[in-house]
Amino acid sequence: DTGWDLIVLTDYMAARLVRKGWLEEIDPANVTAAAANLRGALRGMDWDPDQKFHYPWQSGADGVGYNRVSTGRDLTSLSDLFDPAFAGKVTLLSGYQDSFAMIHLLLRQQGKLTTTPEQMTVADAQKIHDFLKPYVDSGHIRGFTGNEYLQDFGSGDTWVAIVWSGDLASSGGPDDRFVYASEGSIIWTDNMVIPKGAVHKRAAEAMIDWVYDVDRAAALANWIYYISPVAGVEEAILALDPEAGANPLLFPPAQVVEKQYAQPALSDEDDLAVSELASDLEGA
Repeated sequence: DTGWDLIVLTDYMAARLVRKGWLEEIDPANVTAAAANLRGALRGMDWDPDQKFHYPWQSGADGVGYNRVSTGRDLTSLSDLFDPAFAGKVTLLSGYQDSFAMIHLLLRQQGKLTTTPEQMTVADAQKIHDFLKPYVDSGHIRGFTGNEYLQDFGSGDTWVAIVWSGDLASSGGPDDRFVYASEGSIIWTDNMVIPKGAVHKRAAEAMIDWVYDVDRAAALANWIYYISPVAGVEEAILALDPEAGANPLLFPPAQVVEKQYAQPALSDEDDLAVSELASDLEGA
């Protein structure tokens, strides 16, 4: 027993735990609402094709976050992260799955890479590392964080960052903005899974099923500003908030969706190699 009955992991980590056999199998009889209401696009993942081990919690995207007062202008591109005017005021997300994937899109647009982020190779990651290294060494990039960037925006220590889509909208200040970068964005899903040996497995299954009720899912999405995995939630959200249909965090427009890519899907060996490149930048 890990002490946890239900945990939430992003796709690549959930897939890793499935491969290792570290998760309990979910009883279909206990998640009938989830099985019925899961959006089709999130069914049949290659790492859990029969939905035995996971149900999505929320989906989101990586993009550029900035404080409009601090930058003095609106930002639209990943290249804005490297504007000399923002030196020392830029942070990236820790680990390679988000920041390396986003910079992959920038280098791809510049013709320095030909693959997509989900096709990232160790050689691609080395190019991304080498591109970022001078900005790290010079202090232009002041650090690598999780969502503690919210506090950094609040204190003024950070003006521009690679961020997760819902955070600034739900928890940022009035001048903090999120934008889907013109080069594209990374789409991901956080997934509910039950650790092997969980003492209260039935309660965990009940929780999974409870949040897949359409009205509950709409209330959740309308508060946390991430993309719900529940089919039919669009109409329920609009009933709660008629203006929600224009919110690109809840309903990304078609021109954004067509430039969204999954996080890299690496073998265990390549994952270790790319993690070491990220750790070198982060000083770990």
